[in-house]
Amino acid sequence: MDYKAQLAPVPYSDLSKAAQRMAGLDGLDDITSVAMAMCELFPGDTNKSAAVMLRMEALKKLQDHPEMTRWQKGNGELPEPLLKAAADAPFKGKFSASFDPDLFFARAAELSK
Repeated sequence: MDYKAQLAPVPYSDLSKAAQRMAGLDGLDDITSVAMAMCELFPGDTNKSAAVMLRMEALKKLQDHPEMTRWQKGNGELPEPLLKAAADAPFKGKFSASFDPDLFFARAAELSK
């Protein structure tokens, strides 16, 4: 596997597909189920599977951030600007599956216009 490919941006459409698929799971806490679901969505592309999982994990880490309440929908669905921001937001560090909250939410606000 190529760690640079796993840290690269992913297409919004792939992240959206993954979010829809993960909605049927018990969230990201069951890493085995998530990994299997990603391998099913992106067969033969372990880098894409890992990249999408990392971006979903980084998004999950923001779920308790105060700014997230502005974006939450009652049905638990992630709004398009959040997924689009998560698709191409830079990670905080080389080996970090985290987004900088200020940069991330600024990007989401920009994408919502």
